Amino acid sequence: ARSGHGVRRKLLPTEKLRRRIDKSYTTLNHQLSAAVIDFAKNHGAGVIQIEDLSTLKEQLVGTFLGGRWRYHQFQQFLAYKAKENGITLREVNPKYTSRRCSECGFIHVDFDRAFRDRHHTEGMVTKFVCPQCKYEADPDYNAARNIATLDIEQRIKVQCQVQKLM
Repeated sequence: ARSGHGVRRKLLPTEKLRRRIDKSYTTLNHQLSAAVIDFAKNHGAGVIQIEDLSTLKEQLVGTFLGGRWRYHQFQQFLAYKAKENGITLREVNPKYTSRRCSECGFIHVDFDRAFRDRHHTEGMVTKFVCPQCKYEADPDYNAARNIATLDIEQRIKVQCQVQKLM
């Protein structure tokens, strides 16, 4: 039976909810980017380095996360707020940032997703353990320390040459 109203009207509550969710994410991205800028200013940082994840979005198309991608918006907010505050924003190639030991610089080539899955314990994150200096850390913390290192791309390039990875 026909109800006399079109599909658009029936979907209006769903569309209203979607707009509210989008506004919430926009507000959150503004708050997070402001917090990052405040942190940088309070610590005298003239440069903020972030991973260049532009290629990752294309890999996630069609997945749950890919359909709800908000990182690009966060990057845009961070970029304009950094510029307003005289802070340089650099995008870093993420290659090897999670496999490089932030302590000694050695690149643990085997520390990939398959390695992490094989050594995963239920409820526990696989620790990054450097085979060279035995430094142990949470993998995300280790990668963040690498990304925060100035000239990290050049340092990784040099280490790749030393380890004959290129």
